[in-house]
Amino acid sequence: MNYQREYLKIILCFTLALLLPVAGSAAEKNMSAAEIVKLLSSNTLSGWDKEQHPIHLYHGSNGVTKGKRIRKGVHFDSGNWGTNDDDQYCQQWNRWLEKKLVCFYVYSVGNDKYLLKSVNGKYSLRLRFRYGDPESLNVN
Repeated sequence: MNYQREYLKIILCFTLALLLPVAGSAAEKNMSAAEIVKLLSSNTLSGWDKEQHPIHLYHGSNGVTKGKRIRKGVHFDSGNWGTNDDDQYCQQWNRWLEKKLVCFYVYSVGNDKYLLKSVNGKYSLRLRFRYGDPESLNVN
């Protein structure tokens, strides 16, 4: 019986060793500023904030962004978004995130999903890409 358990451990370790390089390689290189602008202009990112509440972020091609967060009701905010010379996506909300400019590295993780990691390490979000403005946030 012990040899079966040891055999299963070996198989599991071998399988994980094969999978880890593949899983890590998708998020190794962050997107460039040009790629971020092309992706986000006039499109939406949807997912959950760090407290696991639904959130939708629409990015107008004019640098204005509007967001919708669902937590004990629906809350809206607006602000600005853009990129910088360090290939970071930056946003500043009128109320959210303490009104501070927060910048993120953006990583494609496949299937229209993206990982946003803030430069300061405080925020990490997994969001999915959606064409247009499906939440009717209208910023243009």
